[in-house]
Amino acid sequence: MKFNSIRFKISILYTTILGIIFAVYSYALHYTLQRSLYQEFDGNFRLKTQAVLNTVNFYLDILGYDEPTLIFALNRIVGKRATHPYQRMTESLEIPWLRNLDDFGIKKDGIVLLNEQGDILLKPEGYDPELIKRVNKSQSRFKGKNSMFSNIKQGEEIKRVYTLVYSYRGREMYIMQIWTSLQPVEKLLTLRRHYRFVFIPSILLVGFFIGGIFAGRILRPVEEITNTAKKIASGDLSVRVQTAHVDTEIQNLVDAFNNMISRLEQSFKYIAEFSSHVAHELKTPLAIIRGETEIALRKKRQCDEYERVLLITVEEAQRMLKIIEGLLLLTRLDYLPDAFKFEPIDINIFLKDIYVESSVLAEEKGVSMSFKAAARSLTVSGDKLHLRRVFFNLIDNALKYTPEKGAIDLSVRQEGNNVVIAISDTGIGIHEKDLPKIFTKFFRSAKGNPFLSGVGLGLSIVQSIVKMHNGVIEVRSTPSKGTTFTISLPLRA
Repeated sequence: MKFNSIRFKISILYTTILGIIFAVYSYALHYTLQRSLYQEFDGNFRLKTQAVLNTVNFYLDILGYDEPTLIFALNRIVGKRATHPYQRMTESLEIPWLRNLDDFGIKKDGIVLLNEQGDILLKPEGYDPELIKRVNKSQSRFKGKNSMFSNIKQGEEIKRVYTLVYSYRGREMYIMQIWTSLQPVEKLLTLRRHYRFVFIPSILLVGFFIGGIFAGRILRPVEEITNTAKKIASGDLSVRVQTAHVDTEIQNLVDAFNNMISRLEQSFKYIAEFSSHVAHELKTPLAIIRGETEIALRKKRQCDEYERVLLITVEEAQRMLKIIEGLLLLTRLDYLPDAFKFEPIDINIFLKDIYVESSVLAEEKGVSMSFKAAARSLTVSGDKLHLRRVFFNLIDNALKYTPEKGAIDLSVRQEGNNVVIAISDTGIGIHEKDLPKIFTKFFRSAKGNPFLSGVGLGLSIVQSIVKMHNGVIEVRSTPSKGTTFTISLPLRA
């Protein structure tokens, strides 16, 4: 896995997020566990303290209340040797008292007793008075409270200190501190911390590799796109990215990439076709121009001969201009859809104007022309300039191939949500084998009139314009009887 790869970065990001989640979760778990353990520990601590206080009160009830008796009772509770003038009075009773305290493990703890002035009256063996003073200093908040908990570190061990105010029947006040080890709680918390330090890095390491695997699977289509792009760079525009069961975002990328390659392939095919057509179509007029010019230059000729050559040159130049203009128009129609300015068009009125203008040309040729409008107003969304080109082109073709005394009919009707415009003539018709080819660029039927002008781009332009209007153009023809072009355009919503 390369360090500068997306896969590596995704794996790092995945591992980082996982690590943050584990860190937050571990902290929250440690905090809740610590709080729960301390609450349980302090609850048991209070029960232990209450048992100590009850036992102390038993001693004081029998032996009398004074400071020596209090100290004697506390020493007996923690298992120290102590004497009292009247201790025989409690010998038979203290056995169950102390046995009950043994269940709490009080002998492992320490008890500190201070008077109101802060003097230490009793302390466990090995407890430094300075340590006790630090506890008291840290418990300055104790003022105004009956009891509180605090922690103090003694060597490597942490002690839990429960400080409370003690008074026997409302008499002299004392401060009593019971010290017990937090080792069980700290041991469990430390064990949990060790588990986290071992397991979390292991999980993150596994997560890093799993993240790399998932990232590899996610980026596999990108690698396929890269390989496809390399094949395309070598000149093969027919290849496509083949993917299955990929995520929506990657599928969108793959679809967009394949669509782009399809457009590129179409563009290259169009360029190749365009170049081929241009070379083929311009070769003939250029050859004619060159041939006629060379013949004219071989020797001196009369003015009328030069005039004839110039006329041929002008005609062939005009033919080349028509070819170039037609090809440029097709290019704009296919690749510049923004060139269309759509607006609402009442098709009856629109075609009525075209009929009136075309009737003049039909009359000059001796061809009758009729127009049948739809029963009601029909509106389409279209570009008037380009639609005029469509209908004038079809009518012009009908006039070219319809002999004198023939007829051309223009009609409009509604079929469902479409407007259908039909242009019919009684001309020479189109041979059946030529029908599939008539919309091909530069196609001209061998049965056509060789004296009629044209470069074979008109119907290709018509078809492109109709498609840009979301329409369909169809043709039916019978040789020697006539041809009908039908254009279907969607009604404006």
